[in-house]
Amino acid sequence: VALLDDYAARTAAAKETEQRKREREEVASLAARRLAMETLRESTEDSSPPKKRKETELKELLLSIKEKELADNKAAREELAAQRAQERKEDHEEAARARQEASEHMLKLVGAVTNSILAIIQAQKSN
Repeated sequence: VALLDDYAARTAAAKETEQRKREREEVASLAARRLAMETLRESTEDSSPPKKRKETELKELLLSIKEKELADNKAAREELAAQRAQERKEDHEEAARARQEASEHMLKLVGAVTNSILAIIQAQKSN
């Protein structure tokens, strides 16, 4: 059971590390896109024809949509992580309950065997 708990902890830590790495990459990518868009906007702001302005507006809209998607994905991942943590907690509690029941069963069995041995000893003393 301890090995399973260690394996589960290592797996959870690896997933958490991968998730953090992915989030850092998403933030870096978003920052790079935003910087590129600001640079493009500054260079073409005054002299841009209407078509270029429309393209810039569409790109800004696309960026805002991507930001919203990232936020939604992050919220979904956090919710899933919380759900998995709850499931792990419930599994751990169930395993503890099962160990307790097994211990109680073993104690009852030992008690029954002890009583049987005592009965045999008393029967032999009576004879």
